[in-house]
Amino acid sequence: MTIPGITKLIEKHPNHSKFTKVHVSGHPVTDQTIKTIMAKCRKLHSLSVGYCAITDEALIALLKKRESVSRLCLHWNVAITDHLMRFLGSEARNLQELNLCGVKSVSADAIVAAIHAKMGARTELLDSTLPQPSPDENPEPERKRLKKIDFRYTTITKEAAAAVKERYPELQVTF
Repeated sequence: MTIPGITKLIEKHPNHSKFTKVHVSGHPVTDQTIKTIMAKCRKLHSLSVGYCAITDEALIALLKKRESVSRLCLHWNVAITDHLMRFLGSEARNLQELNLCGVKSVSADAIVAAIHAKMGARTELLDSTLPQPSPDENPEPERKRLKKIDFRYTTITKEAAAAVKERYPELQVTF
């Protein structure tokens, strides 16, 4: 199936608003396809868009609008950067599974920082000299921890992978 065909299917399908999974890896998915998915798939939980060049901006826009996404597969994507990793660590509240296999355009430091942030180590990343909100003031919505991450064939070293596995034994790490 072609990308125009996939995009048209998502646009025209009578139940597009009920799609919970969209897996189109291996197709040359574009930012426009992501915009269509964002607009039409209101119950999206799982997105797999590997082997393509979707930008940070398109993915961030989708994740801001579809906060329910808990599984994101970006394997072998050549266009994402550290900017997306910072967003995933700090803003993707429901993300629990992340596949970055083969992504070489993101630094190892950004991947590890996103893992720490998603696993609840945010307090270590925050400036302790700043006043923290009291529990009575609009508490931050619950953030789900990562359950599974795949960072094979990325820039992460064996030592860094071992450190992540040791620090978070409950996290299923594929390296």
